Amino acid sequence: MRIFLFILLLTFNNSFANQEELQAHLNRAWNEIYRPLTCSDNVYELYQSIVDSETKFNKASIVHIFHQHVPYEPIFATNQRTIVGDKTYQASRWTFHAFLVIDGYVLDLDYSNEPTLISFSEYMKTMWNKTSLANYRFQIKPAQLYEQHDLDGSMNGYEIFEYSKLLEILAPLAQTHPYFL
Repeated sequence: MRIFLFILLLTFNNSFANQEELQAHLNRAWNEIYRPLTCSDNVYELYQSIVDSETKFNKASIVHIFHQHVPYEPIFATNQRTIVGDKTYQASRWTFHAFLVIDGYVLDLDYSNEPTLISFSEYMKTMWNKTSLANYRFQIKPAQLYEQHDLDGSMNGYEIFEYSKLLEILAPLAQTHPYFL
């Protein structure tokens, strides 16, 4: 655990992402990358497109969220995307969900019905039911280490955290960048 925090802080520098650039990537990915019910693929492709464009940022992580009783209990996002192109979908319950965090901004192609770059704290308040968060678990992986075999949602080898621990892990980063918490 301490090694993980050390790696997080070691890779942290002062080159924060430009909000307008991230929003432009999100806008483009909204129609070009997004496929319903493939959040891991969406996150992977979005991150790769940002890296390929040489957009500067400090820290990028992939966060997986799932119910503590997975696969028996699904998770439900309260502000999930239900419109894709000209089709409207019913809100779904998911086995797990993956989203991208870059320098405190969440890039989630399943959030809302329009591409919205949002702070981590605001995302957690508006995407997930606060009461349910106590039953959800999280895994964090540095985005540059995210690989094709992670797309199944397992992220084997990464510690599982409760929500309070997730906030604790991200707290040191919040001291240098206001969008984390």
